[in-house]
Amino acid sequence: MATGTHIKTYFEGSWHEGDISVIKAADHGAWLGTTVFDGARLFDGLSPDLEAHCARINRSAKALMITPTVETDDMVAMVREGLKSYPKDAAVYIRPMYWALAGDELGIVPLKDATGFAISLEQIPMAAPDAATTLTRTRFRRPVLEDNVVNAKAGCLYPNNARMMVEARAKGFGNALVADAMGNVAESASANVFMVKDGEVFTPIPNGTFLAGITRARHMSNMRADGIKVHETVLGFDDFHAADEVFLSGNMMKVTPVKAFDDTQYQIGPMTRRVREMYWDWAASDRGLQADRDGGEKADRGSKHKAVPYRILKAHAGVCKDDRPQRIDQPADANQRQRRGRQVLPHRPDQQHRQPPHAKIQIKRRFGLRAPE
Repeated sequence: MATGTHIKTYFEGSWHEGDISVIKAADHGAWLGTTVFDGARLFDGLSPDLEAHCARINRSAKALMITPTVETDDMVAMVREGLKSYPKDAAVYIRPMYWALAGDELGIVPLKDATGFAISLEQIPMAAPDAATTLTRTRFRRPVLEDNVVNAKAGCLYPNNARMMVEARAKGFGNALVADAMGNVAESASANVFMVKDGEVFTPIPNGTFLAGITRARHMSNMRADGIKVHETVLGFDDFHAADEVFLSGNMMKVTPVKAFDDTQYQIGPMTRRVREMYWDWAASDRGLQADRDGGEKADRGSKHKAVPYRILKAHAGVCKDDRPQRIDQPADANQRQRRGRQVLPHRPDQQHRQPPHAKIQIKRRFGLRAPE
């Protein structure tokens, strides 16, 4: 059953009206779950970061040993062609998909160059600015690379998300705040998470257990361009209880305010509203001037939130720049852990966009961070 309405499907070289059948019972993806997808959005006539989303699905496919068959630029052109038939004020969810068609002699490993591809367009309205959610803890955690394909936006990861959501809803909440394998906060069950304290913004540092999203990276770029201090760091559940504001970041709704985490209440504060305002301002300023693979150094019209080069956005979003999330079992320096006062995931030195160790020490002192219980 479809989530949205007015569905159009691209399959086998052309666009079709409706939610047509595209996968067969014996397809590898149907019975062994070798499927990947990505999601972009059309709203107000804009499709922000469409190219980045189309590029990421090709990286996701490779992570699942599925051969990607459509170049990024061609995929973008296909999507834009399909969107032409929608009204100018339509809000559309854009979902390109790959799945493996066949496996090896044991049926397990996907065969090279045996790939299914489709694009689904569905009208799904954007949430109102004040449409907020609530969070609670869940006993389920984010997996690691050693036991799951966390370096891809893969369909097989989402049953874990679903049981987090079911548990949260059974407790009377809208979503779950989820821990990584070390017990530190990773994200929510459906989106990346930010918290605000004393006018500064904090978000869990990418550690290979969750997808650091394209929209997340765009928010961070916009905030830093606006002079807001943004920290990627290790965060515990107590930090979120002590926060002034909390909001979620994902492609589906872009910014979702959080009004409660268990018994802690929040207001929809000025930072959350400002982040949403900046995203819409940036998206509108970038109309027809989408950042391209070579850098997106085209002029932004009427906004100081300039298009971040594609190569930089890629390094901040989705899988790591070399597609290898860091291992959580790598030994960390004992003195470094003692200084932080808690067990944390080690840094990868080749990911320079991450917060340096001294920044975590400052956060520790400021919030009195403790090891997760």
